[in-house]
Amino acid sequence: MNSGAWVAAGEAVKGWAEDGEEGKKGRFIYTGNLLNEMTLPVPALVTLGVGKNAAWSWVSLADAVYKDKKGWRFFYADERKADGSSIGNVPDAESNGKFYLELAEGAKDLPSTVTFVDGKYQKF
Repeated sequence: MNSGAWVAAGEAVKGWAEDGEEGKKGRFIYTGNLLNEMTLPVPALVTLGVGKNAAWSWVSLADAVYKDKKGWRFFYADERKADGSSIGNVPDAESNGKFYLELAEGAKDLPSTVTFVDGKYQKF
C-alpha cells in the first residue's frame, strides 16, 4: 500500500547516517490526509485509508525514535481547508511548497503529525 514511502524513508535514514554533520538536518515529509483521523463512508476509499493509517503510524514512530536521538524529523503533513475539512483531491501547490520548505528548514517545535492551511501550520 505504501511500501514505496517506507523504502524511501529507509534510504533517507541511510543517507543521513552517512552524511555526518549535514545528516543531522534530516527531514522526511509524507503527504497525508485526514483519513488517519476520520473514516469517510466511501467504500472505494478503504485501501487509501488503511494505507494512510499505516504511514501515519510508522512516520510517528520514526519521529519519536529519531527526533531526540539523531535530530532527524519525520512528518505526516495534511493540507486542510480553513474549516478543517479535507482539501479533497486538489492540493494547493504554493501552500504545500511554502509549508514543506518550513518543515525542511527546521520546524523543531512541531509535532510529527502536522495540519496546515495556506502554507501555515494549523492545529485542528
